[in-house]
Amino acid sequence: MVAGNGPSLKEIDYTRLPPPPRSCDTNSYDVFRCNQFYFEDKYYLGKNIKAATFATQTFAEQLYTTLHLNSNNEYNIESVFLPSSHVLPKAKKEFELEVLTKIFNHDSFVHRMYGGKYSHNIEAFLEYLKIQAMFFGKHPTSSILLCAIAVSMGYKEIYLAGIDFYEGKAYAFDTLQKNLLKLMPKFKQAVADEFNPNRKPSYHSKEADLEALTFLSRHYGIKFYSLCPNSPLTQYVPLAPITNNIFMPTEKPSNYTKDILIPSAYDIERIEIAMPKNNKWNRMHNNIYFKIFSDLIRLPRDMRHYFKNLKKG
Repeated sequence: MVAGNGPSLKEIDYTRLPPPPRSCDTNSYDVFRCNQFYFEDKYYLGKNIKAATFATQTFAEQLYTTLHLNSNNEYNIESVFLPSSHVLPKAKKEFELEVLTKIFNHDSFVHRMYGGKYSHNIEAFLEYLKIQAMFFGKHPTSSILLCAIAVSMGYKEIYLAGIDFYEGKAYAFDTLQKNLLKLMPKFKQAVADEFNPNRKPSYHSKEADLEALTFLSRHYGIKFYSLCPNSPLTQYVPLAPITNNIFMPTEKPSNYTKDILIPSAYDIERIEIAMPKNNKWNRMHNNIYFKIFSDLIRLPRDMRHYFKNLKKG
């Protein structure tokens, strides 16, 4: 079950969810969420989350918030995936993400979509993403990347909700919160632009999302189903069959976390202590030209694999 944060998240037809196993009361499906999902006013898909992913711009703060959500018993998030495709960090922020990933990797809490535990299962798709980004400027949204993460973990049937290609007035909940805007000052304008029906082609697009879903479906034999009859997604993905599932969303407590958390100075100091000192080798890794040459060295091999896989498909 992969959920975006579009308006249809609040219009899920729960009778179409897979029925629970007869032998127990637990769900027969796992839930994948992304970005500011915890801003939601209800538990639209429950508290248990198999995996979550966040935009790299705020990944460190989102990871900090995730740990709070777990410890505060607001959600039970099993793992977090870093979607960044950078071969080597080229800025301080990216270097911090490298370190955070290493710190939490020992207990398999933080994974990488690229170069991680499950990456070899979706090598063709990762190559497809790089080709699309480098030559066509196409970048699927976080919910589509979640689908790829689910595929990498072995799922063959994926139910979708809250994926509406920005066709609506806003997200399913208010995302313009104080801390998030502090970390991403341009986010408010970006949201306005994304939901503008007359917007110009941008970083994300319906075309990029649909093409990525098609690639996953054809190359890996994945079956996608929509849980939202009123979502524009149903024009391209069949509705899931009715199973008469009786799941109902539950209310959240009044004091639930509805903004990203920013670590205090003390917490930041603890993270910095865990980071290695910036030596000559790290400075070279942070250099943007080093990153560019690394990508160029990999490009011929990536293209060869990409077109080889196209012929197979």
